[in-house]
Formats: sequence, structure tokens, C-alpha cells
Amino acid sequence: MFRKIAGLSVITFAILFPSCSSSKSTDNGLDAMFGNYGLISINAIAVPVTVSLIGTKKVEITGSRLTLSASGSFSNSTDYRTTENGQVTTKTETCGGNFLIHDTTISFSEVVTSGTTCGSRYPGVWNGLNTIAIDFDPTTHAVFVK
Repeated sequence: MFRKIAGLSVITFAILFPSCSSSKSTDNGLDAMFGNYGLISINAIAVPVTVSLIGTKKVEITGSRLTLSASGSFSNSTDYRTTENGQVTTKTETCGGNFLIHDTTISFSEVVTSGTTCGSRYPGVWNGLNTIAIDFDPTTHAVFVK
């Protein structure tokens, strides 16, 4: 029931306020937003950042690349390094989806992909120049720079 109400709210908002939301290139200065960004920090800690430490298992994010397209699609590839009992393995996970822009606020919506953690929705803010800050969840604030 909540999904139906939430979906109806989004549709109603899009119908009533079509000029407030854009995911395509326009002549309003948004073209500078599109392109490639690299992760520089998570929660004000420079990468690599330890995101999990349980017993002898440590998981770190060693990098991430965010690409925003003028068509309204995005891709985010994140590199992980896991160390367990002295053994190091690496993994890259790529999530993609669509985004909507309202002024300098960005709403990201990932496509659910089997076998990954992809499928989230989260907000971001563009500084108008070369930086996008994303809150992946209430405790994870990431900063990407072009």
C-alpha cells in the first residue's frame, strides 16, 4: 500500500511540477555536472576507508568512479579490498540507474541487479562546479570530485 501511495505522489509531483525536475541537458548550466567523478572521501575520511572490521576480516573501499550522463543515466563502480587472516582479495561492483535533477539536488535510483547490492535510492548535492556529495544512507556521506 505504501509503495502505491509513494508512487502516486511521485507521479503527481511530476505532473504538477514538470519544469522543476530535469534529467537531460539544458541551457541552465547543468552541462557542467555531467561527466566523470572520483571518490575522495567517506565521512570526511580520505580513501581508502575501512567500512567493516569484524574479527580478522577487514573490508575497505579503495576507490569509486561515478559517471553522470546528460541522458539522465549514471554508473557507479566501487572497488573493495577484503583482508581476512592475511589473505587479500579485491572486488569491483558496478551499479547503474537513473537520476533526476532539481536545482543542485540529485535523486539517484539504482537498478536492482541480482548478485549485487544495487537497487538503492539516495540523494546527492552538486556544488555547481566539480563536486557531488552523496548520502548513500544516514551514516555514509561520500564526496566525489570531477
